[in-house]
Amino acid sequence: MSINGKTYGALNLYSRATDALGDAERQRAEFFAVQASAALSVARRQAEHTQLTEQLRDALATRAGIDQALGILMAQQDCTHDQAFAILRSASQHQNRNFGTWPPGSSLRSPGRRPARRASTTPPDPPATGPARTLNALTREHR
Repeated sequence: MSINGKTYGALNLYSRATDALGDAERQRAEFFAVQASAALSVARRQAEHTQLTEQLRDALATRAGIDQALGILMAQQDCTHDQAFAILRSASQHQNRNFGTWPPGSSLRSPGRRPARRASTTPPDPPATGPARTLNALTREHR
C-alpha cells in the first residue's frame, strides 16, 4: 500500500491450500489495497491538519505574551523591535526552552551585549511583577 509513491504497508494473503488464490482473488485483494491506501491517505492528511491546527493555536496563544515582552524590552532597553526580539531569542536558546512555555515570573538569563542605552532623566520604574518582572531580570543582564 502506498501514498504519493511512498510505500507504507503491504497486504499479505495466505492459504493452506496450494493455488487457492486465483485471478479473481488477486483482483479483489488489489482493489482492497487501493481502498485501504486511500483511507490511510485521508487519515494521514487529517492528522497533519490536526497537528497544524494545534501548532497555530499554540502560536496565537503565546503571541500576545511575546508581543508584550517585546514592548517592555523596547521601552526598557530603548531598542528596536528586532533588537528586542534578538534578546528574547538569545534567552530562549540559552535556556533551551520555548519562550511561550515559560511561566510568569520565571528568570530569563541570556549572555550577550545589551543595545546602546541613552542617558535618561526619568526615575527608575517601580518593582514589577509577572511578565514585567521576568523581563526586568532579563534586561538587568543586558545592561
